[in-house]
Amino acid sequence: MLLVKDIIRDVKSVAPDATCVGFHRETEAILYAKHHSIDVALLDIDMPIMNGLLVAEKLCKIHPFLNIIFLTGYPEYALDSYTVYASDFLVKPLCREALAHAFNNLRHPIVQPHNGSYGVQALGANIKARRIKLGLSANDLAEHLDVSFQTVYRWESGERIPDTVMLVELSRILGVSINDLMTAGQ
Repeated sequence: MLLVKDIIRDVKSVAPDATCVGFHRETEAILYAKHHSIDVALLDIDMPIMNGLLVAEKLCKIHPFLNIIFLTGYPEYALDSYTVYASDFLVKPLCREALAHAFNNLRHPIVQPHNGSYGVQALGANIKARRIKLGLSANDLAEHLDVSFQTVYRWESGERIPDTVMLVELSRILGVSINDLMTAGQ
């Protein structure tokens, strides 16, 4: 019980605006995820009922763009964490600098908009609207970015989000800030 509170305290120290919720049972976390939006999940490998890798798989089925950070005393599972596309793998005891680094390098960046609301749908709609405004076809944009037409389609439909490097490139090509791309009503 104390460990969860300590982790929440450490997360708040590196991400003061984060809303943190802690659980002692993985089943509680999965149930919570079914009814709430989640950006990051910190998981251990050793859990009471199921392995942390399995919990990560279940959580990612609910939230495909969830960032998983493993915080564990089992370094031998580091390679296995790649199977769930973890953002990071930290070995206990927790080092705040390593936690800050993990939050600054998330697989799916969390962007806090300056106005409006953020969402995958807003991003997709903004990419499409800006592309059309510039007179670019989806194929043109795909060629500029050296990605497939299907990738552009998935971004625009909200099925996927671009990674950080691609967001920077998209904002450059489309002539808008990343924040404007991520904010609803642009």
